[in-house]
Amino acid sequence: MNHQTYTLRLLQLRDGLQEPARSHFLPAFFARSTNPAITFGFSLWLGFFGIDRFVAGDWGKGLLKLLTLGGFGVWVIVDWFLISGRVRDKNIIKAQAMIGELGHAS
Repeated sequence: MNHQTYTLRLLQLRDGLQEPARSHFLPAFFARSTNPAITFGFSLWLGFFGIDRFVAGDWGKGLLKLLTLGGFGVWVIVDWFLISGRVRDKNIIKAQAMIGELGHAS
C-alpha cells in the first residue's frame, strides 16, 4: 500500500465515524500506530537482524530473519521495498479495530 492510498483509507475510516468519536480517532490512532518511515530506517540499518520485522509486529518473520541474517542478505533487500507497505497494512488493521472499539463506545 502506498502513502497516498494509506492516507485516503485512514480518512475514509475517520469520516465514517460520528462526530464525538471522529475528533478522537486520529490522535488515538497515531499513538498506537507504527511509523512506516521509522520502520524503513530500521530496515536499512538493522535489517540483517530482523529488527524491522519485530517493529512491524511480525515476530515469527523477525526471528527467522535474525537466525538467517536477513535470509543471507536477500530478504534484507526485498524488505527495503516491502516493509513500509506491510506496516501501513498492519496500521489499517489497527485502525479498523479502533473503529470497532469507538463504535461500541458511542
